[in-house]
Amino acid sequence: MSATIPERLKHLRGELPFDRVSIGYGSINLSKVDELQAAQQGYSIVPEGSKTDWRDEWVVIGYEGLCGDPIFVATSSPNLAVYTAAHGAGQWRAKLIAATFGHFAQILRQLQLLAVGRATPAEISRRPVARAEEDAFLAFIRAGSPDARLAFWQMIYATDM
Repeated sequence: MSATIPERLKHLRGELPFDRVSIGYGSINLSKVDELQAAQQGYSIVPEGSKTDWRDEWVVIGYEGLCGDPIFVATSSPNLAVYTAAHGAGQWRAKLIAATFGHFAQILRQLQLLAVGRATPAEISRRPVARAEEDAFLAFIRAGSPDARLAFWQMIYATDM
């Protein structure tokens, strides 16, 4: 069995020139275009007879590095809204993290800027994200994705692990 990866998603992912953003303890890890099919294993691709409430329109594009929770798009959304959901919770409860894949890519670029000099736990403990930087980052997210779960993004750069 295989999942259907929309060509539009492959194209958009191919335009993103990086596969990972690390800041402190957190990271966003993206599957390369040629790895997207394999990334569906355990989500839309499960052993025969397994029960799952994973939706057919969800396509995994990567994971966050703290808990390993999947990051996925809803292909039923015209602009490929981006979500995450906690694994191991018994059911998948999607939480919006970007209204569109395009805005998700912009958020990751902003996160890269925030991560300069803060890529490792030691670096971020010496130079934590300042309140003004956090406010600007969250305002950027709200501007393009007003319904996004801001707590997800705050967890990525948290310093109190």
